Amino acid sequence: MMASSRSRKVKGLGLVPRLLLIGLTSCLVASAGLSMRAAEVDGVVPFDALEATLVTEALKLVLSIAWTVADPPADDDDDREEEDSESSSDRRLWLAFFPSAFLFCFVNNCRYELVRRVNPGLLAVLWNLKIVVIAGLYALPPFRRKLRPREWVGAAMLVVGTTTAHVSETELSGGDTTGGLSGALMVLGLLTVTAAAGVSVEFAYKSTSRPLRQQNVVLYLEGVALNYGARVFRCFFGGDCPHRTFAGFNAYVWLVIMVQASAGFCIGAIIKHVDCVAQVAADIGAVIIATAVSTLFFGLKLDAVYLASLALSFLALLVYYLPPDSWRAIFDALCCNNSARASSCFFLGAAGGGGDSPGGGKTHP
Repeated sequence: MMASSRSRKVKGLGLVPRLLLIGLTSCLVASAGLSMRAAEVDGVVPFDALEATLVTEALKLVLSIAWTVADPPADDDDDREEEDSESSSDRRLWLAFFPSAFLFCFVNNCRYELVRRVNPGLLAVLWNLKIVVIAGLYALPPFRRKLRPREWVGAAMLVVGTTTAHVSETELSGGDTTGGLSGALMVLGLLTVTAAAGVSVEFAYKSTSRPLRQQNVVLYLEGVALNYGARVFRCFFGGDCPHRTFAGFNAYVWLVIMVQASAGFCIGAIIKHVDCVAQVAADIGAVIIATAVSTLFFGLKLDAVYLASLALSFLALLVYYLPPDSWRAIFDALCCNNSARASSCFFLGAAGGGGDSPGGGKTHP
């Protein structure tokens, strides 16, 4: 049996393992983006993006199966007796991951069409509202989790920082962030579906008791089946059928696939052991890493506004995640004995003194 009928609380990671996991994920996501840029031919992606997504999901499935076979979980007698007595445990596990697998499949098959129809600058700016959408979904069943005041402050700072950074980057590259109402509604719609997929898979990870590797087998098997079905539908009913398999797949494309598969495992661990907002933090880290590499090796020119925006985004994550006690310690260490730092003292005290709202949930499940 693959799932226990009784949900168990997922053990959270400590601060250092969380930071290491987020940092590793940021490096992998940034590497995938840079490899994708290297895979372009005359500024155009030479392969079928949906086919690459299907291959990536298949690779993640193979790795999950190999990991499970190489390191099978050790079940104690009580767990084994409980699982044997519940014939619905397997079905519950598959049903728990199906909504997120379906939503991710929908996103994968729509995002490339969205890029073709919507101004990329507008898409980048509106996508920064993802953390706000996630917070709204957290307030709904089954989580019913209300963010604390400092978490809302951190989320607002993150939206401002990332939005300003994208506007600055777009202006530097000669683009614009304008677009019609229909384009904005399309972006917000897909953004909501993406956030719902993340929150849904977080619930599935945390409400089923199997190890991450076994949960990933279920998630990726459903993902491969749904993405392959979408590919067949697109080929036979949409008239968009590739002439040959793996057309345009060069060495960089295969590198992108392998890196994205590795990043998928790390993102799953982040969502299971932290939350969906931590994935947003990893994305911010990836932007910072990619910006540094592009500046050093590809001649990317940055202005003060862009750098300040990235700094604000990083500070927003600290405000969101650091508990009040940590801010008070920083406040005591930096400010209490130096009247010249009054403004910094006021900010740190306000950030740390937001406290826990009555009825607010824990920051980290």
